[in-house]
Amino acid sequence: MHISQGSPEALVRDTSDPPRRWSDMEPPLPDDRWIKATLSVNLNACVELARRGDVIALRDSKSPDDVLHFTKMEVHAFIDGAKRGEFDHLIV
Repeated sequence: MHISQGSPEALVRDTSDPPRRWSDMEPPLPDDRWIKATLSVNLNACVELARRGDVIALRDSKSPDDVLHFTKMEVHAFIDGAKRGEFDHLIV
């Protein structure tokens, strides 16, 4: 999976590459390297992230074997959108 260069607003995903899996890359990080938001711990709603080189892994702590991975630019674009409130309608 590749991301075009430029600002996060102009990101275009090249979907011609098949998705990468952890088995195709280095093994996942040990559990003590995964991080989660403080609020999620108290709500038992833990979305965890881990960094492995240029890849950011994301998983639900209730299903630790199901891991999604994203480039740093993809995560940057998502966090920027979250900060701007672009996804707020999903949790109302």
